[in-house]
Amino acid sequence: MPWTKSLLAAAVVGASLSAQAAIGPVGPGDLGLITTDTATLVNAIAGTNTDINDSYTFSLSGLSNIVAAFADFTPPNTNAGDFSTNLAGFAIFSTSSATPLLFDNTPGDGLLVAGQLGAGSYVLTVLGTTTGTLGGAYAGGLAVAAVPEPATYLMMALGMAALGGWSMRQRRGR
Repeated sequence: MPWTKSLLAAAVVGASLSAQAAIGPVGPGDLGLITTDTATLVNAIAGTNTDINDSYTFSLSGLSNIVAAFADFTPPNTNAGDFSTNLAGFAIFSTSSATPLLFDNTPGDGLLVAGQLGAGSYVLTVLGTTTGTLGGAYAGGLAVAAVPEPATYLMMALGMAALGGWSMRQRRGR
């Protein structure tokens, strides 16, 4: 179901572009320390058949859930054929390793990846080629959320048990 992946990637990109992002929109470069933010990543590249090899660096302070998505983007007030890209894929690497930790190299309209990364420094690399008459553009989003500690789940379970007990007691009293 390649269309569902494209649709989901477009939804994540659209949400990151329409929401008030904590970071962005920004082009390639350093995003700094990301805690629980969404970064909107956008870049326009001039020239037809120009290779795209953009890098974004960022750091995480602890174990985090990561969702990243990219899609071809037509800037406002331009014709559809003026700016177009063929995104080949993207990957997230640790700065200390050449092995990708999270990646999507499936050709198509949208690229999407989700997973968990620990504390450390990372590089997100976007690859592709421009295919428009004036060049190409892409837009993406990088959403980061902290992973709750086990104690958080325990407190939630105890709270739910307490509410369940209270509810049962209320029913018996009627």
